[in-house]
Amino acid sequence: MTERSMSGGMASAAAADTVHPIFLAQVTCVSGDVLLWSGHGDLEWGVNADGSPRIFLGSGLLGGISPMAETTEVAARGITLSLSGIPTDMIATALAETRQGLPARVWLGLLAGDGDLLADPLLLFSGLTDVPSIEDGGETCTVSVTVESRLIDLERPRVRRYTPEDQHIDYPGDKGFDYVAGLQSKEFKFGRA
Repeated sequence: MTERSMSGGMASAAAADTVHPIFLAQVTCVSGDVLLWSGHGDLEWGVNADGSPRIFLGSGLLGGISPMAETTEVAARGITLSLSGIPTDMIATALAETRQGLPARVWLGLLAGDGDLLADPLLLFSGLTDVPSIEDGGETCTVSVTVESRLIDLERPRVRRYTPEDQHIDYPGDKGFDYVAGLQSKEFKFGRA
């Protein structure tokens, strides 16, 4: 298991008499971030880029996070974030807002008995979203988004060619590969003049 370092505030909060663990999730969509937490009502934590407070909406029992698996080997492990109770007329919006490759994060936070956040939450998972899946249940549906670890890039093939176009990706204007295609059928004579 990966060693995680807790802030001093988080460590002291965990030692409090009454502590309620919560999850916070941030999923980046086309029109902005979707901020949810595992309780009810609104929860304020952090600030947006414009300086306004970040408000996490309570998902209660409608939100779900799959178990997070970690191993000692280098492997890409993902999680699934789901939100149920979505009206079927919102399916098109959910599909239009979700894009593959956008960032998503999940934190573990601790609430005091009075509902105040005790310390800055601990980042548990950070990755990139995959395509959403929808499970239709009649009047409502469940939207699930798989969030893949950034290690998933290790499994993607790196296809490069010895062509001028490929060389220009990294070095625009370089003419080093302009003559490679002509070498294919070139005949060289060695030994005799």
